[in-house]
Amino acid sequence: MDEKARVVTSGPLQGCYVGISVSESETSSAHGFPTTQVNRVTFDISAALLGQGARVVFGHDWRPDGVMEAIFRIALLMAPEVPPTDGEPAMQNLLPWPPERLYLGGEEQNRLSHVLKIRQLRLPEELSEYSEGDLKDGPLKKYLRARGLTYLRHELNEHVSARLCFGGRTSDYQGRYPGIFEEAYFAVKAKKPLYLAGSFGGATMLLIDAIMGKEMPKDLDKESSEKQALYAKYAALEQREDIERDRVVDLNEIWSTFQKLGLVGLSACNRLTEAENRALFDGLVLEQTIHLILAGVGRLRRNSTGPAHIPE
Repeated sequence: MDEKARVVTSGPLQGCYVGISVSESETSSAHGFPTTQVNRVTFDISAALLGQGARVVFGHDWRPDGVMEAIFRIALLMAPEVPPTDGEPAMQNLLPWPPERLYLGGEEQNRLSHVLKIRQLRLPEELSEYSEGDLKDGPLKKYLRARGLTYLRHELNEHVSARLCFGGRTSDYQGRYPGIFEEAYFAVKAKKPLYLAGSFGGATMLLIDAIMGKEMPKDLDKESSEKQALYAKYAALEQREDIERDRVVDLNEIWSTFQKLGLVGLSACNRLTEAENRALFDGLVLEQTIHLILAGVGRLRRNSTGPAHIPE
């Protein structure tokens, strides 16, 4: 996309909120998308959705060289536009606990406030007494970070119409599961349309494998076992029964959910045909991937008015 083009906030997808999960994976380069291209791909997909009037929602940490750099560039392009009539910015980014320094000055935040809303989330209620400043690096902080990420992903899932997944690490992840696993799982459990683009490989490609009936790779078990031990260590910190499942680490549950969903179930959910979903799984041409995503979300939009707004 020409970066000088004006991104608009009205169009056939107006009122549709799309959650975008995108990050490099261990196999991105092998799929033809080195690290330097991840931000560019994020920019192009986001701009395509915004150009059709959709709104995009992210849950990324803010780093100067991360995915949000691409989102910041889009926000700069949109800054001269008038605020939307409903007061909701076209782009929203929720940040997980612990709070981190934004690489964005107060003046820039004010300038972009009508196109980009950034909201910092806390820990779940029963853990709210913990402050990052009082914690040393160690198992407890790792546990709290993981719980904060799950809390973030529930918030994201609550307020999007559909979710798009690209790439994602399958090792050295900070949550209880690889992030894309958890975000896609929440979408499926809530019966929200899910789009899995295999271009970057990684966690998204593993979910595609599960949908196509393959068995879970054994090398995922080691890190999952470490997470299980961590969660068992701090099980007594929370007692609420309604979120008990959030305190369980069970990769087999994730995998079996996608195996049961299958290609037929995914197609019924995301409004793409089975052939179109296969093309999205296999596509290495970005333009084709964007076309398929817009087609699916467009069909969704004709049957949906979008979710509630993300509250302050």
